[in-house]
Amino acid sequence: MNTRGFQIAVIVSACLGTVAASVPGQTGQGGRRSPGGAAGGDRRSSAPTPSPGMPAPRNTLREMLMYKPDQVLATVDDDQIKRAELMRIFVYYAVPPGKEEQAYQVAIRQIVDGRLLLRRIRREGFTASEREIDDDVASLEQEIKANGTDLATFMATNDLSMADLRRQGRNQVLFRKYLEAHTKDAELRAFVEKNKDIYNRPKVRASHILIKVDPDAPAAERERARLKLVEIKKEIVAGKTTFAAAANKYSQDEVNVEKQAGGDLGFFMRKQFIDEFAAAAFALKTGAISDPVETPFGWHLIMATDRKEGEPVKFEEAKPHIIEHYQEYLRNKVVEEERKTAKISILPAPADLFPALRATNEVGRPATKSTAHPKTDSATAPASSRPRTPVAPSPR
Repeated sequence: MNTRGFQIAVIVSACLGTVAASVPGQTGQGGRRSPGGAAGGDRRSSAPTPSPGMPAPRNTLREMLMYKPDQVLATVDDDQIKRAELMRIFVYYAVPPGKEEQAYQVAIRQIVDGRLLLRRIRREGFTASEREIDDDVASLEQEIKANGTDLATFMATNDLSMADLRRQGRNQVLFRKYLEAHTKDAELRAFVEKNKDIYNRPKVRASHILIKVDPDAPAAERERARLKLVEIKKEIVAGKTTFAAAANKYSQDEVNVEKQAGGDLGFFMRKQFIDEFAAAAFALKTGAISDPVETPFGWHLIMATDRKEGEPVKFEEAKPHIIEHYQEYLRNKVVEEERKTAKISILPAPADLFPALRATNEVGRPATKSTAHPKTDSATAPASSRPRTPVAPSPR
């Protein structure tokens, strides 16, 4: 996300520096066909981010923001996060039944993350002048006009004041200054060096054995699946069976059940599969078998069977993409570091939060279609099918 896209998300969510929150399970387009037999839909958890000039998401936005607006839902040190702030996020889409608490926790933690990011930026002494804030608001106004409306309409339809815009403009200026100060060629080159498996595009060929477990299953059930793979690995290592034979006998990957392919996935690049699986596969030497690896689809044994080294990335050509990835990594890194020392308290979702949201769906515009867990039986769904907020590659 570029800095202006980041600002738009910030403004609409009314968070002090955070991007718009997201709910696991929201579906999108495409993804490469997954090895488990089902088309890999995009399960990235991104809430719709209104663009400048977008109509108000509900006819009752103002009423929703006025209902218990000062109810405190979380604190970061002495900074309070109130209900009205959260409602600016949830008003843009529906939450799947049964996922209310999960959606609430994801959204409120996104707001907390924004507070933590600003905590670091301010501690390092970054400031924003009134002139810089003026320029940022003027830039936003130009983008709004380019989308066929004006600033006053945008503010009215989204129930925003000029004070809101200037507060978010200040945060945007601070954020931009922080990133520019910490994004130098030396940092970028070090980041690429630590992430060769992504940037140099090597390929690994691997096979896997999957024992399916729902990510929400009890711990005991997940542990039974893990222990089953431990026993299967012992049989393979002892020479009592081969990996391919064990995959054909035990694996619950749909494609392998159908084709009896010995668990073979062919060659793939790291970014093509979800992080947990890809990281384990690329860490293996050819011929080695992993310990059980857990992903949102269950537990896996992975065996690396071949590898093709890639070509070193052309730094200057790829620099814009590297900057984007690195800055996302930097944001995540800062938030995690700040979380260790901040005093954070998050209350459970209020009992009246989601019924109110669902009532507005009937009088507002249609809610964004969303499902809790789009059906796929692939243990190795592509990265675009991750049932969580996507993050930039992290150094290993």
